[in-house]
Amino acid sequence: MAETLLTEALLSVDEAEVYLKITPGTATELLTRLINYVTGQFELHTLRHLKTRAYSGNAMLVDGEGTNEIDAKEWPVTLLSAIKELALDGTVLRTLNISGARISAAGTIYLMNDVLAEGSLNHQLELTAGYVATSADWKAITGAALRYLQFMYVDQANVIGRGATISVGGESTSLPDIAMPKDVLRALAPFVRLL
Repeated sequence: MAETLLTEALLSVDEAEVYLKITPGTATELLTRLINYVTGQFELHTLRHLKTRAYSGNAMLVDGEGTNEIDAKEWPVTLLSAIKELALDGTVLRTLNISGARISAAGTIYLMNDVLAEGSLNHQLELTAGYVATSADWKAITGAALRYLQFMYVDQANVIGRGATISVGGESTSLPDIAMPKDVLRALAPFVRLL
């Protein structure tokens, strides 16, 4: 069964073929597998999602601390649609006033006209967060992803008995079990979530 490219993949097969100077269609399955692997490794290393995506429903629940600020789990936040206060059973108690809200580059949301109730996972954020294709940060991320893909592609072609089996999206594959190159790690450093 052919592997499909993840919706949140950092690269397309076309971008990979151009970068690696591969004849289109000759290594689609391998490139798909490697792109999915690179995406997973980047998100694992940075402890966050990088590609822009929308969060709604219970996709992003956060704690309230009785203040007017709250940290989104993903950033940069490009659109804040709503913040809802939830009861213990998950029903919506009220929608907070987000008019005039300020959002920091690191995803901290400052409400100008409301306060978040104290509690554990008692606020639901509806927002869009992540890097968009036109940003300089996205270009840095995809540049690092292409470099790591090149490293993995060349190594895959010359693998000498080393590897690890991983599962992505219900499919298993064997990939080289080697460390991420230092230049790629340096390029990802600004995007790592600090705990």
